[in-house]
This record gives sequence, C-alpha cells and structure tokens, in this order.
Amino acid sequence: MTNQNHLVIIPGAPVKYMSGDVPYRFHQNPDLLYLCGFQEPDAVLVLESSSGQALPEHKSTLYVKPRDPFRELWDGPRAGPDGAVEFTGVDEAHSIDDLGEHLEKRYSPHGYSVWS
Repeated sequence: MTNQNHLVIIPGAPVKYMSGDVPYRFHQNPDLLYLCGFQEPDAVLVLESSSGQALPEHKSTLYVKPRDPFRELWDGPRAGPDGAVEFTGVDEAHSIDDLGEHLEKRYSPHGYSVWS
C-alpha cells in the first residue's frame, strides 16, 4: 500500500556574499519563486498533501525570517510571517526558527513521505 501523506520541502536561496558585508545580487530558488512568488532569502515552503483528497489539494506553509527592525535598517524591509501570508496567499506562515520543531511535531509521528 502506498503512503497517502506526502510532504514537499522547497528551500529558498540564501544571500551570498562577495566579501565581508557586500552581497551579490539576490536570486531566489526558481522552484520556490514559481510556487509562491516569495522574494526574500532563507525561506522554506512546505507543501502538505491533504489526506483522502486528490491532488492538487494541499496545505501550503511558508517559513520566513521574522521582522527585525535593526536588520531591516541594513538589509531592507522583511515581510515576516504575517506579511508572507498577505503577499503570497499561502495558507499559513511561521518564523524560520520554528521549522525544525514544526517538522518534528507535525509530520514525524504521522509517517509522511518527504520530498525535497
């Protein structure tokens, strides 16, 4: 019997630096960009299949960097979890700091097939 629960994890691109604090121009992972349109670095999109429903029914969760007024002075504004839902239309968004805990608590006990 095949597993009905599937999880797709799509990481965004990180910022890459030429030297010190001089970044290269940012280019988002094209898969993440195509699926949700989010343009900030270090985001992760998680797509969860809806058990008992045919594809393309799924739940989308975006993990993003939280708002940080000090870093935003240097790096530019961030959407944060609330803005990410508003800008992209994903079902929910959380801080990237919560990713490991959410994956372990939500999906580990339920026997998901993980795709990345």
